[in-house]
Amino acid sequence: MKVIDFLRKIGILRYGVKKYKYTSAKDMSAEAFMDDVYDAKKDLLFSKDYNKKEDNQKNENKNQKKGVSMWKKILGGFVVFILLLVALVMWATSGMSDVANEFFIDVKNKHYSDAYNLTSSDFKGSTSLDVFTKFIQSNKLDEYKDSSWSERSINGKVGTLKGVITLKNGDNIPIAVQFVKSSSDEWKILGIQKESAGVKEIDKEK
Repeated sequence: MKVIDFLRKIGILRYGVKKYKYTSAKDMSAEAFMDDVYDAKKDLLFSKDYNKKEDNQKNENKNQKKGVSMWKKILGGFVVFILLLVALVMWATSGMSDVANEFFIDVKNKHYSDAYNLTSSDFKGSTSLDVFTKFIQSNKLDEYKDSSWSERSINGKVGTLKGVITLKNGDNIPIAVQFVKSSSDEWKILGIQKESAGVKEIDKEK
């Protein structure tokens, strides 16, 4: 690049005569917008076409649409991730729900020994079959009709199902069932907790 061309580009030395024709603002050349520009190709450092306003606007709109589209993709990816996470938890806890359903069907049919055999060795060690049977009968769990598990959690070889047991008379009993994996890698019932009704006194630290 010659020295004189460089001086024109940086605006130190510019000369010439302006001559252009236009019928509307969008047809105006770069020289018409700038007082000290006589030849856009020689005087401007960056070759920007000022006559393509509509194309520039279209490109800007496209960029805005791309931005919106990107947010949609990110949001969609997050939703898919949550769905996959839920599906994974459902799959991982499906064995527990199968055992729970089998347990309550055995209880419903008064097959207490079969239901008792679905419990873990620790459960059997702390609760005899006789005590277990009395617990089932006193809480009317042998009138089981249906179950709904609203909360599932798993941590290694320990898991929990929380939900509601519906009895034949329509009563709903909040219940939580803890599970543990046995040496044969099968889910066994570790504990059953039934939410008690009535007023509860809160222990206060002294």
